[in-house]
Amino acid sequence: MWRVLKRGGYACVVIGNTRLCGVEILNAQVFVEQMLSLGFELHQVILREIPSKILPKTRDQKTGKFAKVTEADFIAYPHEFILVLRKL
Repeated sequence: MWRVLKRGGYACVVIGNTRLCGVEILNAQVFVEQMLSLGFELHQVILREIPSKILPKTRDQKTGKFAKVTEADFIAYPHEFILVLRKL
């Protein structure tokens, strides 16, 4: 982004946090920190709720495809962040 954006140009990135082995990974926060270190400024953060993105936990033994969604499944991304960054 740095190479192709003109000075003062804006970039928008949609990113969500994840959970791995019960530990929440703060992808959005880490991404912003990296962009700040590259010379961008954070212009705006928009939090968007995603009520229906469910990630199945189990796969079909024969096909390897995800099985039907059950109560054991969980909401993969209850919200996502829309990050608006500006090149200085």
